Amino acid sequence: MRATYVVAADGVRSPLRRMLAITETADPPYGESVNVYLRSPGMDALRAGRPYVLWWTVNADSYGTFWPVGFDQRWIYNFEGDISQPDDYFDTAFCTDRIRRSAGAADLDVQVLDILRWRHERAVADQWRHGRVFLAGDAAHRFPPHGGFGLNSGVQDTANLAWKLVAVLRGQAGDALLDSYEAERKPVAELNAEQVTVNTRRLQETGWLSDRFDLGAIERPEGAELRAAIADAVPRQREQFHSLGQQFGMIYESSAVVPDGRPPVRSTIADYRMTSTPGARAPQVWLTAADGRRLQTLDLIDGGFTLLAGSDGDGWMAAAATLRSMRDLPLSAYRVAEDGDLCFTDSGSFGQSFEVERGGAVLIRPDGHVGFRARGRPGDPAEALRNALTRILSAPRPPTTQP
Repeated sequence: MRATYVVAADGVRSPLRRMLAITETADPPYGESVNVYLRSPGMDALRAGRPYVLWWTVNADSYGTFWPVGFDQRWIYNFEGDISQPDDYFDTAFCTDRIRRSAGAADLDVQVLDILRWRHERAVADQWRHGRVFLAGDAAHRFPPHGGFGLNSGVQDTANLAWKLVAVLRGQAGDALLDSYEAERKPVAELNAEQVTVNTRRLQETGWLSDRFDLGAIERPEGAELRAAIADAVPRQREQFHSLGQQFGMIYESSAVVPDGRPPVRSTIADYRMTSTPGARAPQVWLTAADGRRLQTLDLIDGGFTLLAGSDGDGWMAAAATLRSMRDLPLSAYRVAEDGDLCFTDSGSFGQSFEVERGGAVLIRPDGHVGFRARGRPGDPAEALRNALTRILSAPRPPTTQP
């Protein structure tokens, strides 16, 4: 098999990463967990119809987390392991006994289906591109699971990389566009790694993955101080479960973004602030098409670039039509106005949501991030748009499509 490029999405231990001798910046493991995949007809009776997603049970005999997997009375039970123990230490008999003690039911019917040991680790690859090979997903980064950013980060990696590979392979962009992949995604992985580590440390304050508490005393009278310490730690878990700003608020800085010199609008970990700052995810708003269809911004992203202009945006529409015909570039353009291609139906206005004037425009990349913003109408919209696309695509010549 021969290919122009290779995406190494081959997992945490990535053979390709090792073959290419790409190093990582990593921390020692924070600890070990054991996942037990099981079937138990009696678990539904124990939860008495309460539809919680996660059950953390703590008693004088044991502690661990249960969660249902949604079919055939199957569950996963997770508990803290011990890296120093051999592979066969946590066997079926050990796990069955532990599950029964954690559930508080000595006669619980338990069928162990699988046992997985894994470590809480943090690592980010030092290099994401090696010639024509790109690392993505777990091959590029791994985090403790507290916040759920492993898979989410991997999906965002591929959304960022895929359109750039397509543009280069079609001859619409220069190879230098692919350098922006690491420039944009590696800082996000580093931020996610740091925040997930914060989440893990805060979770340790509740007694999880920590030996600071004698959890066996939690049900005894002398456990009052322990119960109070755990209760006080619960509110500090908020950012682990409410992280919209971390998920959606990243702002890329690279050669594939045209800055406009204005200070960026930053999100916090918990709170997402929509902004059209170049590099940010385009604001998601409701729009109405001329035929009456209700759309969101995301519905307009169809694999190409998308230009949204204000009510005085006729010059931008003409510029987009010219560039589209001359360069065979996938570029959709919409004037947002009462009499335009799209009508803004959210609260406020298009100008307020996208932070532009009536003659301004925003160019959204195929991955949904803003590549260029003109707050007002420039002297020559065609030249402004052409220069923006040339910079974003690292294209020294007008992009053309190859068969």
